Amino acid sequence: MLQLMVAVLAGLLVAAAVIGWAARRAGPEPGPWDSSTNSARPGPAQPTPIGWASCGLGLATVAAVAIATVFRPRGVLSEAEGAARQFDPQSFYLVAFGTGIAALVTAVRAVRRGDRRWPAWCGLVCGALSVGGWVGAIVFILFHPY
Repeated sequence: MLQLMVAVLAGLLVAAAVIGWAARRAGPEPGPWDSSTNSARPGPAQPTPIGWASCGLGLATVAAVAIATVFRPRGVLSEAEGAARQFDPQSFYLVAFGTGIAALVTAVRAVRRGDRRWPAWCGLVCGALSVGGWVGAIVFILFHPY
């Protein structure tokens, strides 16, 4: 449980750092309403840095899940065999959870700022699938313990 809390906090910290970096790089945030034409402002013509960051975090989430799945031990290992392994694929699932939270938070921020391009949606979908899978697993374990 402690590892899960550390993953959540790390994901939120990475999201805050990425949002801060992208906000400094992109400049001031435009308002959603243009008073001169009395209409809503269109989104940016190009993907924003925060949209690209959410896409990168989402793809890092997918890569971490793929690595953990490929290198997952087959069968049941004894305690000595488990201790002798130098590579622990379970830690990649926690990395995927942290990057999934970061991707979801940054993608929501990008979409709310008006970035409707594919990098923001890619980060949103990858982050939502990762976080949704974890939340579903946690709820299932709570109601159906071993």
